[in-house]
Amino acid sequence: MKKLFLLFALSLIVFSCNKDEITVEQENGFISDSIDPKMTPRAEFDESNLGMYHGIIVTEDVTFHGEIWINLGNDGNYNATVITVSGDKVSFFAEESNDNTYTFKGTRGTFDFDVTDFTNAIATNVTIDSKVAVLHSYKETSTQRGVGSLGTYVDSADAAFTGTWDLISVGDPHPLGIGVVVTEVLVVAPGAGVFTDMVFEPFDFACFGAVGTLPMLLNDPGVRNELWAFEQTSMFGSILATYDLGISSVIRDGNNLGYADFFNRDGGGAPGCFLAGSSGVWDWNGRSGTITFISNVPLPVLACGEIYEDTLAGFGDYRNDEDVIRTFSTGDASPLTMFFGSFDVEDGFDFMHIYDGPTTASPEIVGSPFTGLELAGMEITGTGDTLTFEFISDTSITAPGWLAEVCGTAAMPFVCTGATTSFTAGGLPLVIPDGACPTESIFPVTVSGLGFADVIGTDYAIDNVTIDIAHTFDADLEIHLVSPAGTFLDLSIGNGVGGDDYTATEFRDGGSSIVAGSPPFTGVFNPQGGTFAAAFAGEAATGAWSIQVCDNTGADEGMMLGFSISFCDAPVAPGAFRDFATPYAEKLNKATFTSTRSSKVKSNVTEKEFVSKRVNPVSLNKN
Repeated sequence: MKKLFLLFALSLIVFSCNKDEITVEQENGFISDSIDPKMTPRAEFDESNLGMYHGIIVTEDVTFHGEIWINLGNDGNYNATVITVSGDKVSFFAEESNDNTYTFKGTRGTFDFDVTDFTNAIATNVTIDSKVAVLHSYKETSTQRGVGSLGTYVDSADAAFTGTWDLISVGDPHPLGIGVVVTEVLVVAPGAGVFTDMVFEPFDFACFGAVGTLPMLLNDPGVRNELWAFEQTSMFGSILATYDLGISSVIRDGNNLGYADFFNRDGGGAPGCFLAGSSGVWDWNGRSGTITFISNVPLPVLACGEIYEDTLAGFGDYRNDEDVIRTFSTGDASPLTMFFGSFDVEDGFDFMHIYDGPTTASPEIVGSPFTGLELAGMEITGTGDTLTFEFISDTSITAPGWLAEVCGTAAMPFVCTGATTSFTAGGLPLVIPDGACPTESIFPVTVSGLGFADVIGTDYAIDNVTIDIAHTFDADLEIHLVSPAGTFLDLSIGNGVGGDDYTATEFRDGGSSIVAGSPPFTGVFNPQGGTFAAAFAGEAATGAWSIQVCDNTGADEGMMLGFSISFCDAPVAPGAFRDFATPYAEKLNKATFTSTRSSKVKSNVTEKEFVSKRVNPVSLNKN
């Protein structure tokens, strides 16, 4: 059982001029204006009581709440700055010192700061606006900065029972290689007390496959915000409190509402990664409620060539109950285009509205709203330089979402400017066994006689692959092209719903989306898994190529009727065609986190169970 300390708040007077910095005449070498919180601590003060300190300051009635940075001679001055939850800047200066204790004063308050033991700095006599306050801070070093996250809690059944719930880290790197270990949780409950805890339980984090991990905080304002602290307990006074905190700004993208808040377990206690409606939940003294943390990762402005995508950006389907609006503008007065390389939303129930102008009051373009697969492979063009997109999902059933290129235009299929050589598989037709997956049926063709130099991307390009398949339920089929080197490229995976056949289906770089196509898929399509140019770059064209097919469900048997592959002696660069066809959930299978303390670290999320909590579709009377 962990021991929790009930803190007695201390006094302070604080100096403020809202968001403006104050300037005070220098006296006794201490007085100065407000400081830059981003100031780097000087290395020569790492083992000294001088330098920079960082922490949290809150009044007992929680009317004042913010992060504080204290400067003891780091730049030759002695001052402090608070940035409140509302963004106001409140400044302090050191009026006098007594050995290792400094008295800071301002127009709104004061505090004494004792750094006799710089590893355990103590603030006393803390008051803000004549109200008792608490200030907790930790020493920063040139290689390790402190991190804070400001939160508020509320009782779900009693909105008047509310207070602050903050996390502080001294900056110790987290063993996972991303973010920092949480050092302290500080809770201020008006009328109940001030509580702190510095002992945390390890937990298994199903969302990112971490086992026995400690609470983690990664807060780079405007860039990343990660908070993982599950299955935690604290003694708040004499009563046990339990809480779970989960925030991720990685599980979002340019059009997200903010953060993906999540739980680590479902209602029955089974491990998993489940989207939640709040950043955290708590139980204490017969009460329970939620915890909310400040959102400080703004939506990025997307420039031409960047990708506009759905809210979970490859970590799963978009969410239920979304109403997300994004506006894009080039500002150059030329018509704005948007190319949807993929688009898959719940048909008939989730819709993308596209407005020809800067707001949702602008007229909708022809065909809007779009649902199902309707936008896949489409180029949208406005009459002006601004388009507004509004995506609305209902309360159940989601889908993979979309990828669209800002200023993008529909791709033109690859056209060989040289000579082509074709190779046709023999011995066909052959049966595609029913329900045989993962066992593949292999249909080979030997490529030869192209010459001594036959490197794809240097000497040759794949012009096209053409197939003919008879099958009574196309969605059962997984179709791949395999090179002599053993490289797999998905041509079509599970497409066509209950339709029949692939007839004269040609795969060519830059073709239409096969996902958006319909049986019998007669036409020119980009391979679903990417492009020939990128997948086989640097490999030899000569050797045994094959189409490999498996049928993943019983009751519908098929036949491979024909297969050919053609090469062009005018090569194409690997990046010449955009890879939009791949469903994002398959293409992006790793999350990249950025920390100021380490290089980029990637965590596998391929196997994680990331699902939305849903209303039972039966109750919605969808027919």
